[in-house]
Amino acid sequence: MGKAKKYPSRSVKHADGASAWRLSAPSETAAPWTGVLDRHELYQKAVQSPAGDISYMVKFFRQYVGLQWGWRHNGQAMLGQAESQLCLLEANVLEDLSTYPNVGRAIADGNSQEPTDQAQLDQHVSRPADIICALNFSVFLLDSRQDVVKYFQLARAAMNCEDGSIFLLDMLGGHAAESSVKLQRQNGITGLSYLWEQAKYDPVKRQLTCHISLKHPQTNQVMKHAFTYHWKLWTIPEVLEMLQEAGFAEVHAWLRCMIDTAESPETDGQDNVENDFEDYEAFANDSAMLSRLSNGWTAYLVAVVQAKTM
Repeated sequence: MGKAKKYPSRSVKHADGASAWRLSAPSETAAPWTGVLDRHELYQKAVQSPAGDISYMVKFFRQYVGLQWGWRHNGQAMLGQAESQLCLLEANVLEDLSTYPNVGRAIADGNSQEPTDQAQLDQHVSRPADIICALNFSVFLLDSRQDVVKYFQLARAAMNCEDGSIFLLDMLGGHAAESSVKLQRQNGITGLSYLWEQAKYDPVKRQLTCHISLKHPQTNQVMKHAFTYHWKLWTIPEVLEMLQEAGFAEVHAWLRCMIDTAESPETDGQDNVENDFEDYEAFANDSAMLSRLSNGWTAYLVAVVQAKTM
């Protein structure tokens, strides 16, 4: 049996050696697991590793907007402040994102917190976004071009045009993304594992059906197909075209190769340290690199709204 590519990986390697931005780090004094198998809690602990994503957010914001995001908003204590700048959107992404009534949950120091009062709610609703993210390959959940463009337009309208801002989304592709595989994956931070399954791929419609199965770390109880995804595997050229149609004049692509791992679901699935994402412009003429990427890649697309000039 041949090799498959590691997929999908939530690497914790940080851009430019950035310090650890951990929203949910393991703790020796953490509360014991209950007997109840909560799929959302297990997903967060087994699948998610937001530290790497956040470090790249800071890197891209600094590089393309020209400001240090962490220092601009309360410095290194940003994640520990009650008025956190990080917020989970719990609303329809095809509705106005700048004035949505349910702000979601503010993220502060690893916890999800509801806004404490109306003033805090108003602050979140009225403030334009410095960074909007569509991660975990979530753009693939929209299978209509019209819907993707509409979402991009709404995101563009909610962004900070005065000081500059970025819209960040991740994608994957290549042969590995179009193959039927089962991979045991392990979270490099928490040590918990999950089973990733690519069950069906339609090359004509470019539709991929995937499953995540989770295991309780104490009871070993398995929740088979705890999450199922039906994705439309948009290509980078398609997404670049839709971003441009939505009003983003400047977009940068950063890619890295998927690393090899055994195809068997019995493999330990230990996360190896992956390479950094690289700016496409730096290797656009490197045929060897492009050949490796054809086997399987993950990417960040960074759409930039530059600050208004005086």
